[in-house]
Amino acid sequence: MELILYAILVFFIFNRLYASFGRISVERELGFRAAEVKEILEKKVKTVDQFTYVAPSDLQDIVSAKKEIESLWKQDFSTDRFMEGAERAFEMFTKAFADCDLKVLSKLLSKKAFSVVSEKVAQRKIRGNTLERTLVALRSKNLIKLNVIKGVLYATVRFVSEQINVVRDDTGHILSGDRDTIEVIEDKWVFERSLKSPHNSWVVCEFS
Repeated sequence: MELILYAILVFFIFNRLYASFGRISVERELGFRAAEVKEILEKKVKTVDQFTYVAPSDLQDIVSAKKEIESLWKQDFSTDRFMEGAERAFEMFTKAFADCDLKVLSKLLSKKAFSVVSEKVAQRKIRGNTLERTLVALRSKNLIKLNVIKGVLYATVRFVSEQINVVRDDTGHILSGDRDTIEVIEDKWVFERSLKSPHNSWVVCEFS
């Protein structure tokens, strides 16, 4: 998977640099020949499904992105390990949000995302409501987008899960949801991680 991902990143950067510099300059800049890229793409990339690399929009960003991507691989980035961590984060968030566990939520989320989520938790407490959320099953998880912006790697993951969600008031009366109804819910989360240090951890910065 890592080789496939690398080939996709190289493909977009190569195309943008080629349009700006021409073949000779591109090969000098990237350090390999066009034929090598073509071989990787023909053998590996054709098997990829539902994955997009967002190419930078101008030459300066393209060259910068190349350096950042090289840094990423030096940090031993693994898509398999990332997706395992993303699944754990999804499970932890589901429980922590229902339990109003701000300590756990603060570790999972960026400052901006935590501000939004903690406000929702606070409003629920003010109303005296409780959320009962059961994660029945995680049907699927897919890495659907990867991009690098100003030294920060962003990874978008689509989750499809089965959940039971019930909201009660302070008397225990059900306001919404059904204990016997399983909902199929699709979420898109954006994870971010600074590439400046291999010790930086992933956090969730956006929900949709």
